Amino acid sequence: MSHGAEKTVSIQAKVRIFRACVLTDLLYASEVWSTTLVQEQRLNTFYFKCLRTLIGVNLCNRMPNEQLLQLTGQPHINDLLITNCLRWFGHVNRMHTDDNKLSMAKKVVFSYFPRANKPRNMGTQKRWQDKITEDLEKFN
Repeated sequence: MSHGAEKTVSIQAKVRIFRACVLTDLLYASEVWSTTLVQEQRLNTFYFKCLRTLIGVNLCNRMPNEQLLQLTGQPHINDLLITNCLRWFGHVNRMHTDDNKLSMAKKVVFSYFPRANKPRNMGTQKRWQDKITEDLEKFN
């Protein structure tokens, strides 16, 4: 956008463009991500930097993230990630094949394969299944 046009375009229009162009690419395939804390922090940083750019707030003008979310009407990026994961989980949970057998995706998600326990050498990294369990517990 040219500098003259930026001032005449409403925040809502800028946010719609941001959601259509940037968020779709940023969150592509996020349904199956198992993010670490560092990755979530990087996503947060980029997300809020984009929102600040949309409304024209620079580093000199401090604005809390919560106020930024209210002003733009956007949810937190972590909420978007959780929503995407749970939506995919629900979709997989309802899947079945033509002959009423379990689909491959459902077998993977619900660990119908042998040795489905968490490997000992995984350390602090979560599996997707662990993340879904944690997200479901948040809402119960």
